[in-house]
Amino acid sequence: MKQEKIKAFFENYMKDYCRYAQEESTIDLAEKYWDIKIRARAFMKMADGTYPIVCDGRDQWKEYLIKSHIDITEETTIKEMVIDVKDLKAALVLDIRKYDRKTKELKQVFDGLGLYRLTKQKDKLKILELDFYCGDPGGFTHLHEL
Repeated sequence: MKQEKIKAFFENYMKDYCRYAQEESTIDLAEKYWDIKIRARAFMKMADGTYPIVCDGRDQWKEYLIKSHIDITEETTIKEMVIDVKDLKAALVLDIRKYDRKTKELKQVFDGLGLYRLTKQKDKLKILELDFYCGDPGGFTHLHEL
Protein backbone atom coordinates (compact mmCIF):
# COMPACT_ATOMS: atom_id res chain seq x y z
CA MET A 1 0.00 0.00 0.00
CA LYS A 2 1.39 3.39 -0.98
CA GLN A 3 0.99 6.67 0.83
CA GLU A 4 -0.56 8.27 -2.27
CA LYS A 5 -3.35 5.69 -2.30
CA ILE A 6 -4.20 6.32 1.36
CA LYS A 7 -4.09 10.09 0.83
CA ALA A 8 -6.44 9.81 -2.16
CA PHE A 9 -8.77 7.56 -0.12
CA PHE A 10 -9.16 10.24 2.57
CA GLU A 11 -9.52 13.09 0.10
CA ASN A 12 -12.34 11.21 -1.65
CA TYR A 13 -13.86 10.17 1.67
CA MET A 14 -14.11 13.74 2.96
CA LYS A 15 -15.76 14.91 -0.24
CA ASP A 16 -18.26 12.05 -0.15
CA TYR A 17 -18.81 12.42 3.60
CA CYS A 18 -19.89 16.01 3.06
CA ARG A 19 -21.93 15.17 -0.01
CA TYR A 20 -23.67 11.96 1.13
CA ALA A 21 -23.19 10.97 4.79
CA GLN A 22 -25.44 13.64 6.32
CA GLU A 23 -28.67 12.68 4.57
CA GLU A 24 -30.72 9.55 5.09
CA SER A 25 -31.54 9.45 1.38
CA THR A 26 -27.88 9.40 0.31
CA ILE A 27 -25.92 7.90 3.22
CA ASP A 28 -25.68 4.51 1.51
CA LEU A 29 -23.43 6.17 -1.11
CA ALA A 30 -20.86 6.81 1.65
CA GLU A 31 -21.14 3.29 3.10
CA LYS A 32 -18.33 1.99 0.88
CA TYR A 33 -15.80 3.79 3.09
CA TRP A 34 -16.77 2.08 6.35
CA ASP A 35 -16.00 -1.47 7.40
CA ILE A 36 -19.10 -3.30 8.63
CA LYS A 37 -17.41 -3.53 12.06
CA ILE A 38 -16.41 0.14 12.26
CA ARG A 39 -15.99 1.48 15.78
CA ALA A 40 -16.37 5.24 15.91
CA ARG A 41 -15.84 7.28 19.04
CA ALA A 42 -16.51 11.02 19.21
CA PHE A 43 -14.97 12.66 22.24
CA MET A 44 -17.57 15.35 22.72
CA LYS A 45 -20.12 15.68 25.48
CA MET A 46 -23.78 15.59 24.53
CA ALA A 47 -26.49 17.52 26.37
CA ASP A 48 -27.63 14.32 28.10
CA GLY A 49 -24.12 13.80 29.51
CA THR A 50 -23.08 11.06 27.08
CA TYR A 51 -19.29 11.06 26.71
CA PRO A 52 -17.77 9.81 24.56
CA ILE A 53 -20.26 8.94 21.87
CA VAL A 54 -19.53 5.37 20.74
CA CYS A 55 -20.89 3.65 17.65
CA ASP A 56 -20.21 -0.05 17.16
CA GLY A 57 -20.85 -1.24 13.62
CA ARG A 58 -21.73 0.43 10.36
CA ASP A 59 -25.48 0.50 10.96
CA GLN A 60 -25.10 2.26 14.31
CA TRP A 61 -22.59 4.70 12.78
CA LYS A 62 -24.99 5.53 9.94
CA GLU A 63 -27.87 6.00 12.38
CA TYR A 64 -25.77 8.40 14.46
CA LEU A 65 -24.75 10.42 11.41
CA ILE A 66 -28.35 10.75 10.20
CA LYS A 67 -29.69 11.76 13.62
CA SER A 68 -26.90 14.21 14.30
CA HIS A 69 -27.44 16.09 11.05
CA ILE A 70 -31.18 16.71 11.20
CA ASP A 71 -30.84 20.45 11.83
CA ILE A 72 -27.29 21.07 10.61
CA THR A 73 -24.99 20.25 7.77
CA GLU A 74 -21.24 20.34 7.92
CA GLU A 75 -18.47 21.03 5.52
CA THR A 76 -15.28 19.21 6.49
CA THR A 77 -11.94 19.74 4.80
CA ILE A 78 -8.54 18.28 5.52
CA LYS A 79 -5.95 20.78 6.76
CA GLU A 80 -3.16 18.31 7.49
CA MET A 81 -2.67 14.56 7.18
CA VAL A 82 -0.12 12.17 8.67
CA ILE A 83 -0.13 8.62 7.29
CA ASP A 84 1.38 5.44 8.70
CA VAL A 85 1.49 3.18 5.64
CA LYS A 86 2.77 0.11 7.50
CA ASP A 87 0.00 0.05 10.13
CA LEU A 88 -2.71 1.59 7.90
CA LYS A 89 -3.31 4.50 10.25
CA ALA A 90 -3.80 8.20 9.66
CA ALA A 91 -4.26 11.38 11.66
CA LEU A 92 -6.24 14.15 9.99
CA VAL A 93 -6.50 17.72 11.22
CA LEU A 94 -9.85 18.96 9.96
CA ASP A 95 -11.52 22.31 9.37
CA ILE A 96 -15.20 21.85 10.24
CA ARG A 97 -17.94 24.34 9.46
CA LYS A 98 -21.47 23.73 10.70
CA TYR A 99 -24.45 25.34 8.99
CA ASP A 100 -28.12 25.63 9.86
CA ARG A 101 -29.84 23.20 7.49
CA LYS A 102 -32.78 25.53 6.75
CA THR A 103 -31.21 28.98 6.63
CA LYS A 104 -27.69 27.91 5.51
CA GLU A 105 -26.35 30.30 8.17
CA LEU A 106 -22.84 29.45 9.39
CA LYS A 107 -23.22 28.42 13.03
CA GLN A 108 -19.73 27.35 14.03
CA VAL A 109 -16.17 26.86 12.80
CA PHE A 110 -13.66 24.70 14.63
CA ASP A 111 -10.76 22.33 14.19
CA GLY A 112 -11.12 18.61 14.66
CA LEU A 113 -8.71 15.71 14.85
CA GLY A 114 -9.61 12.34 13.37
CA LEU A 115 -7.48 9.32 14.19
CA TYR A 116 -8.23 6.53 11.74
CA ARG A 117 -7.31 2.88 11.49
CA LEU A 118 -7.95 1.30 8.11
CA THR A 119 -8.38 -2.21 6.88
CA LYS A 120 -7.76 -3.52 3.39
CA GLN A 121 -10.41 -5.70 1.74
CA LYS A 122 -9.84 -7.00 -1.77
CA ASP A 123 -7.40 -4.17 -2.45
CA LYS A 124 -9.92 -1.57 -1.18
CA LEU A 125 -9.46 0.52 1.94
CA LYS A 126 -12.15 0.83 4.59
CA ILE A 127 -12.29 2.71 7.88
CA LEU A 128 -12.22 0.23 10.77
CA GLU A 129 -11.78 2.68 13.66
CA LEU A 130 -12.25 6.39 14.11
CA ASP A 131 -11.51 8.47 17.19
CA PHE A 132 -12.70 12.05 16.72
CA TYR A 133 -11.70 14.98 18.92
CA CYS A 134 -12.70 18.61 18.56
CA GLY A 135 -11.38 21.84 19.96
CA ASP A 136 -14.40 22.42 22.19
CA PRO A 137 -16.05 19.08 22.98
CA GLY A 138 -19.16 20.68 24.47
CA GLY A 139 -19.36 23.81 22.38
CA PHE A 140 -21.39 22.62 19.42
CA THR A 141 -23.34 19.60 20.65
CA HIS A 142 -26.38 21.80 21.23
CA LEU A 143 -26.64 21.97 17.43
CA HIS A 144 -27.28 18.23 17.23
CA GLU A 145 -30.64 16.71 17.96
CA LEU A 146 -30.31 13.08 19.06
